[in-house]
Amino acid sequence: MLSDVVRPPPEPRRGPSSDDPRDASPYDEAYYRQTYGHDLSRRLPRLTREHYWARWLRRHVADRHARIVDLGSGLGWFALSARARGLAPCSLDISEFSATRLRAQHGLPVAVASASHLPVRTASLAGIVALDVLEHVPEPQRALADLRRALQPGGVLVASVPNMEGFGARHKRRSGSWFADHDPTHVSLLQPDRWSELFVQSGFAIERRGSDTLWDVPYPGPIPARVQRAALLPLHRAISWSFGSLPWSQGENLVLVGRAA
Repeated sequence: MLSDVVRPPPEPRRGPSSDDPRDASPYDEAYYRQTYGHDLSRRLPRLTREHYWARWLRRHVADRHARIVDLGSGLGWFALSARARGLAPCSLDISEFSATRLRAQHGLPVAVASASHLPVRTASLAGIVALDVLEHVPEPQRALADLRRALQPGGVLVASVPNMEGFGARHKRRSGSWFADHDPTHVSLLQPDRWSELFVQSGFAIERRGSDTLWDVPYPGPIPARVQRAALLPLHRAISWSFGSLPWSQGENLVLVGRAA
């Protein structure tokens, strides 16, 4: 239950750098429609990385009743995938719009909270999934420290962030067409090695580092955009569902799995 995990948050720190959930106006319905570009009421897609990570956590967390948080739930795809596999995830999101939608449409337990001020008891969680979250946080090291605080020893953190050394970043940033540069809330675009350093400095042992695939089509070159879409997007969906990430460095998103030391 949500009440088993979430504790009353401390009085939020106010000021220009505050990430109090009540200051989350950018993450409204318009933001979600612009970012995801489709009908927000549609069902969970069949082939997504969220399905893979839900299966992965089911295998790697021995107790099916272990407390797992879907941080930055967004449209709720990971929480829905995890619930379908017998897990009982709690959702946390800074967006009141997202939280209201997840409760009304899916009956998910969700609290409005910031990644840097988790309203979660210390050492209470077995796992945290933070897909496309940390790049939105102004002080990611502070957020990672709080995620480590919330995890039990041996708990796992699965995170993905835009990959600044990937093929897309290297070939599309010059033209201003790389996906990660289009979102003004992406305030922490860091090099992969820097993300790894922050994980380790925050008390995580990195168990897995890789990236996803090339899905931000079209890419520069002689291959027509329609051919790129026909070839790359089905491959991306299949690999995301099957493997979550690959042991290579060229994908659009860096994927890190850290274990609380």
